[in-house]
Order: sequence, then structure tokens, then C-alpha cells
Amino acid sequence: KRFSGNSNVFRQYGFFDPNTKLHDAIKIDSNKRNIFLFSNVYWDVGMSEFGALYSGVLEWAIASITLLKDTPDCHLYVKPHPSELFDVRSGKGVIDEIYKVFPVLPDNLTIIKPEMKILTYDLFEYIDVGVVYNGTLGLEMLFHDIPVIACGKTPYGVINLVSEPDSEESYLELLLGETDIVNPSKSQVSQFAYFYFIKTLIPWNFTKTAYGDVFSGFNMQDITGIMPNSDHYLDHICKAILEPEKTNI
Repeated sequence: KRFSGNSNVFRQYGFFDPNTKLHDAIKIDSNKRNIFLFSNVYWDVGMSEFGALYSGVLEWAIASITLLKDTPDCHLYVKPHPSELFDVRSGKGVIDEIYKVFPVLPDNLTIIKPEMKILTYDLFEYIDVGVVYNGTLGLEMLFHDIPVIACGKTPYGVINLVSEPDSEESYLELLLGETDIVNPSKSQVSQFAYFYFIKTLIPWNFTKTAYGDVFSGFNMQDITGIMPNSDHYLDHICKAILEPEKTNI
């Protein structure tokens, strides 16, 4: 659903327009090293906890532009998260902050604005290097054999799936191709995704959804629904909390 642009959240907020013609919206020179940076919603809940090389999304995005602005053989495309415009908008977004630092954009920088409604996955065939702070998109690029640099703490970090620079010098070397970016096998990526998306999810039977729902009542008929041995998954969660030494959550 995500790759086709039909994910529920995409459709709810109108993130993408299937009629948008990519080649009319942006010009991509295949003779250059095309680096695509996909920024998070920097004011999103919990983002301050994911700092690594950089303490936050804005610092990372500005630093990436600064590092590459004098390298004409590379072109940097920055695509802010569409939620900054179509979902819950704050006073300022990543684009606003970029223009504050760079009133005139470097010649080798293109901002892919949310208003353009370009489906992120339509860009994949043009990406030489994908750069993320964290987020699912990094894993999705790995599925399409796109090398990924992650500058924040990611669920798929520290297991040799993506390159995680520990200094700006090493970050620039990765961006320029002077150091090889980690290139995992498809089977490694698939194995991780299986455990991340499927095996780590514990079914939840008591409300409509476990996250992001407007509560409208419980699915169970009465309190017996949460008593021991009534719901296998609730028993499992309780055992993991109460007897962690005996339970593999």
C-alpha cells in the first residue's frame, strides 16, 4: 500500500497525487551523484530521543546541505515529510528553517516541496544514496537495493544494514562515495523486516486499534475478558512484565 501510494494515512491527508509527472516537477541529472535526504517531522513527539551524529533533524539537514554545497558533481534533493504541510502543521517546517540559513539555495540543492505531491517511491530509481535520520523509509530503500546512510538512532541500526557515520568527516566521505556505504543482502533486509514488522507485534484484542484511535469502547463484553487464561496475548504481555526473567517478549 505504501509503495503504491494507497496507505491509509497517505490517502487521508492527500500526501501524493498519482497524476503528478515527476519529470515535469524536477529535473534529475543522471550524470551526477544524486543524494536524496528525507527529513522527519522535526517537532514530532520523541524525535529528541533519536539523536546520534546530530542532536536533531534540523541540525542534520542544515549540516548535510553545508557539507555538500560546494560539490558540483553531487546534487542534493531534500524531501521534507508531507505531514509538515498536510497533517498537523507547526509554525515552521524544515523548509522554512533551510531558507533562514540559505536565503539563496546552493546550485546543487533541490527542495522537493510537499505541495508537489510527488510519491516518494517514484524517486527510488534516481537515488544513488539515500540519507535518513531514522524512520521506515530507510528500510524501504534497502528493499530496493539503495544504499542508506542513517544519522540518527534507527530500529535497523547497529546491525550492519546501513552506514552510521560517527563524525562529519566520515559522513562527508560516505556522501561523496570516498568510503563505501554498507550494502546488505536482500535476505538480511528481509529477515530483519520479518522480525521488525511481524514477529515483534503482539495482537491486541480489546479496542479497535492499539494506537492512534479515538476510543469508542472495549471489544470485550465484560471484565471476564481480561481475566487470566481468557486472552492468550494479554497473558503473554502480563508474563513479560511480571516474570521477565522467564518470558521472551
